[in-house]
Amino acid sequence: MTNSERLAWFIGETARPVAIIASSVSASVASVIIATKVENGNDGAILIAAVFAGAATFYGFKAVETWKAKQADSDVEVARVEAKK
Repeated sequence: MTNSERLAWFIGETARPVAIIASSVSASVASVIIATKVENGNDGAILIAAVFAGAATFYGFKAVETWKAKQADSDVEVARVEAKK
């Protein structure tokens, strides 16, 4: 594996977790700021709904991606077993 391939792998492995952590931190900070600024609960409820929708989207797509990757891995294993017969 060349250095550029290692760098590409490292960036690929760390980009999504860093993006999720950054989004979570910014949503947390926004929640605290909104909580100190609102006068009624409606604005806060809208923000929390948006935060939960964003988190559900992140983790939902990650779950689908993981499921498809595992399915592809199992298909490869089945093909290997069939080829050895």
